[in-house]
Formats: sequence, structure tokens, C-alpha cells
Amino acid sequence: MDGLSLAQQHQLLAEIVPLYAKRGTKTYLARLLELFNPDGAEIVIQDHALPGLVVGQAKIGIDTWLEADRPFCFEVKVRAPKPPQGNTEEEIQLQGEWRERARRVIDLAKPAHTTCDLDWAFVDVTDHD
Repeated sequence: MDGLSLAQQHQLLAEIVPLYAKRGTKTYLARLLELFNPDGAEIVIQDHALPGLVVGQAKIGIDTWLEADRPFCFEVKVRAPKPPQGNTEEEIQLQGEWRERARRVIDLAKPAHTTCDLDWAFVDVTDHD
């Protein structure tokens, strides 16, 4: 349980049995990401299929992609509060560590036949991205 505080470890152990019954689901992934990300992080999992190109309705880059089909793909977006102090180099290193941790959780929790795009970043608490 690398990187978890003692309280987070206790929380994970208290929830793991009922949570394990939901493995492979959005609920399971979301809860694990909550436990393994900084406090206050906003986690959004986009797992709905895009409707494809519908002339007159499609918004390129928003609900339609012009690329090869990617079935069984979903996106995880994490926005965590920026650390209160630190320089850009430290922040970049810390962000890389958190991103890698989230990637390991996703790889563990996602169904085997799926792929996932991860968008992880620190934001100022006043940002509304």
C-alpha cells in the first residue's frame, strides 16, 4: 500500500471486501482512485461511447473524434489541488509520481479488454477547468 497514510490504509482494508465484489466497474475504479489520489482531487470517468459523426450535430473534439475506432476505451480525468508551496520542478516531479500511481490503480482495476487515457494535473483551487 505504497504511498497511503495509515488512515487511508485502514479505510481501504475496511472497504476492500465489499468493494472487490464490484471489480471491473466504474464504481470500483472511482473508489480506488479516490483512495490513491490527493485529498480534494476531482475524478471524472468518461466511459460513454461517442455517437460518431452526425452531420449538423457533431462537435469535433467534444463528442466526435476523427480517428481510428477505439472500442472499450475510456478516459479518467483527475484534477488535484496544487500543493501550497513548491517550485515548478518539484511540482512536475510530484505530478509525475501521482500520475504513475493513478496509472497503476487504473491498470489494476480496469477490465482486461479495455484501454484508458489518463489526464492528470494539479490546478489552483480557484480554477474551474
